[in-house]
Amino acid sequence: MRLNRLLFEAEEINLTLRNPQDGRGEGEESAIVRLGQDDARAQHVRKVLRAKTGDEVRVGVLNGGRNDRAVVEWTEGGELHLAMGPSLPLLTPPSEALRPRVDVLLAMQAPLRMERIIPHMVALGVGRLLITSAKKVEKSYWGSHLLREPQALRELVVEGLSQAGDTIVPDIIIDRRLKRFLSDKLEVLYPSSPPPSASSSFQHTLRVLSHPFRALHDSVGVDTRFRQLSWPFPVPKNGLKGETAVGQPRLLLAIGPESGWEEPYELELFREHGFQQITLGPRVLRTETAVPALLALAHDHLHALDEQWERSIGRIASPQDDSGAALEGSRSDIRDKKDKSLQ
Repeated sequence: MRLNRLLFEAEEINLTLRNPQDGRGEGEESAIVRLGQDDARAQHVRKVLRAKTGDEVRVGVLNGGRNDRAVVEWTEGGELHLAMGPSLPLLTPPSEALRPRVDVLLAMQAPLRMERIIPHMVALGVGRLLITSAKKVEKSYWGSHLLREPQALRELVVEGLSQAGDTIVPDIIIDRRLKRFLSDKLEVLYPSSPPPSASSSFQHTLRVLSHPFRALHDSVGVDTRFRQLSWPFPVPKNGLKGETAVGQPRLLLAIGPESGWEEPYELELFREHGFQQITLGPRVLRTETAVPALLALAHDHLHALDEQWERSIGRIASPQDDSGAALEGSRSDIRDKKDKSLQ
C-alpha cells in the first residue's frame, strides 16, 4: 500500500509548547505524533520512504488540516516522532466547500468486492457514501465484518484518503431498504428545490442512475452517456459565485449490484424520484471496473457544468471563441502554403 500522505486521528496528536527560541511564536502549541516501530505508518516511513532523522514527509489529520513538511525523528528504540508544526491549522476542520461534490448510492456488494471498491472510490473523491440493498443483493452480504466492525470500514476509507492525499472523511449512511430510503430520506438529504428559508448557497443535486445497456435485447435500457445528461434546474444568472448565486451543483450517482438493478421495477422506482439513467455502454463490466469509470466521468461532468455556467456569464472565454479563430487561421495558412506550392 502506497501512502502519499500519512494520516492520523485527532486523538493521536500530542500538543506541546513550541520553543520561543525558534523565532516562530512564543507559547504556540505544536503537534507531535509518536509511533511505535510496529506501526504500519512508521514502517512505511522507514522502508518505503527511507526517511532519516531531519527529513520531511507529508502528513494530515482526518477531518482536519495538512502539512507537507513534518519533520522525522527516529529514537534509539526505533520509535518514530513526527513534528507536524502548529496544531491549530491541523486540528481545524476543513471548509465544506472542499468536500467532493459527487456522492454515491451503492448497492451492497460481496464483502471482498467492497474491500476492493471502497478505497478506490474514496481516492477518486466521494462526499457521501450511501450503502443500500437491491433485489439482486444477497442477504448474506449484510453479515459482512465491514458492517459489524466500523473500524474495518474506516481503515478502507483512510487507505483511499492516504492515496489521494486528502483528509476529508466521507459521510457514510447505511440503509438496507432501498424503497424506504428513496421515499423517506432522499428528499431530506437532497432536496429537489430550495426551501423558503434556504440560503443563497443552496446546492442542486443531479440524480444519476447507472445501469448496463444491452443493445440487442434490452427493452428497458437507455443508451444515454454522461455527456448527454440534461440539467433539470435553472441556471443561475450570476453563475456560481456572488451573493445571489446558488452553490455549486452536486451529483448523486446510484450504482447497482454486480448483476445490475432489477428490471423494470427498480429502474422505474429511481425514475419516479428524479434519477436520469445513463450507461457505460453494452460491455459487461465488473463492479470494480465500472465504479472508478463512473466516478471519473461524474467529476468530469460537474467540471464541465462549472465551465458552462462560468462561460454563460462571460467569466471565461468560450473554447469556440479561441479554437474557432485558431482553426480559421490554420486553414488560412494551409491555403496560402498550398497556393504558393502551385505557383
